[in-house]
Amino acid sequence: MLGDQVGYDHPETPLSGTRSQQITRAYVGDFFGLHLRATPAPRLDGPAAADPEAVFHRSS
Repeated sequence: MLGDQVGYDHPETPLSGTRSQQITRAYVGDFFGLHLRATPAPRLDGPAAADPEAVFHRSS
């Protein structure tokens, strides 16, 4: 995220720091909402249209 603020663009980084932070906050917030408040969190059920960058890996 700091790199975004100073204009640092790294070619191997697929997401900006700002977008990474947005996605992380959304998923972490939903996780704790689900497990501590029993709030529904459909984002945790699988890929969400709002976050196409997020990839789910399920173990078998």
